[in-house]
Amino acid sequence: MNFFDLKNMPLEPSGVLKRLSISGENAELAIVERDVGATGGHSHPNEQFVYCLEGKAEFKVGEESHTIEAGQMLRIPPNIHHGITPLARTRVLTVYAPGRDSSKEEAAKGSEGFLAAG
Repeated sequence: MNFFDLKNMPLEPSGVLKRLSISGENAELAIVERDVGATGGHSHPNEQFVYCLEGKAEFKVGEESHTIEAGQMLRIPPNIHHGITPLARTRVLTVYAPGRDSSKEEAAKGSEGFLAAG
């Protein structure tokens, strides 16, 4: 078993984006904070669930757009291009299944903001 005190862990600063990612054997959990202007888009072979903890953001998933705010979530299927446009400072909890190889590699290197469970 691993224990992580997320309220006291520093998030990796990256401009207007902060991320803390914890990779397990079969899944990955990330907390991501974005300020207005911290847009981004990509695709990956992992299924992704995004739960909005605070703020409000527009997600474009494939050809669809969804606006979510605190207490709402969405699922992003594997291999679908998706992006985010924060409408306010936004903090989300994201789960990837399986976990992303890039995050596992960063955790193995000891990169700040990336942790490995187990």
